[in-house]
Amino acid sequence: MNTIISKIKENTLLSVLVALFLGVFVFITSKYLASWTTPFVEELLNLNYYTRNIIFKFYILILSVIMIWFVNDKSFTNYGFVRAKNISYPKMTLVSIGIILASMIIGGIIFVGILRNYFPSENNKVFPSQSILQMILIVWIWSSITEEFLSRGLVQGFMDHLKNKKVIGLSISVIFSGLFFGAMHLSLFNTMSYWFAGMIVSNATVVGLLAAYYREKSGSILPAIYIHILANVVGSAPLLISILMGIEPPSM
Repeated sequence: MNTIISKIKENTLLSVLVALFLGVFVFITSKYLASWTTPFVEELLNLNYYTRNIIFKFYILILSVIMIWFVNDKSFTNYGFVRAKNISYPKMTLVSIGIILASMIIGGIIFVGILRNYFPSENNKVFPSQSILQMILIVWIWSSITEEFLSRGLVQGFMDHLKNKKVIGLSISVIFSGLFFGAMHLSLFNTMSYWFAGMIVSNATVVGLLAAYYREKSGSILPAIYIHILANVVGSAPLLISILMGIEPPSM
């Protein structure tokens, strides 16, 4: 197996394709296993949109770890499971918040402010209602950890050898990891307003690139998880305020 992986990593295109296959395989398999498991859990518990998501993300976490172990000779070396180096968390926090806010504002103007007015969507749904505890535990923490194990652990880790190959200042592994992370959110187009979903996918791609950059810079998955949580906190701020004030979130 080591020989096959080594041969794959000698070719840039093949490395990207295999990383894509691994990521898609884990994502789709997790969806399937969650769809099979959830009905049994619902017989015991009253699940909603967010608690169902726990099951799906659980499979993402487990399968990502298994695939890393499998393709990396039963080791987690070079897949980001180390302490972060060369990182100033205060500076990274300020830079990340600035980029996340800029992405949200620009995405909001383009998708919701402009495109929605010229091309109205019949689907005006937004995220289902949730409690503050669900937001913190499921959206901010659980989703951030599990999704980073897949996108920055497995997918980017498999392409770590491509970090010296740059395109517009970013490595191929950073760019692909960011794009993959954005693509993970495409299913939102089936559940809410197209333009609101487009804004989220756009912002997720920016956050993915940012997390991937710091994952590469630090050699660790920890800053990526931190940025992911930070992005979810910032992105949830309007919804959190509406929950605290008892106001129904506006449709997008």
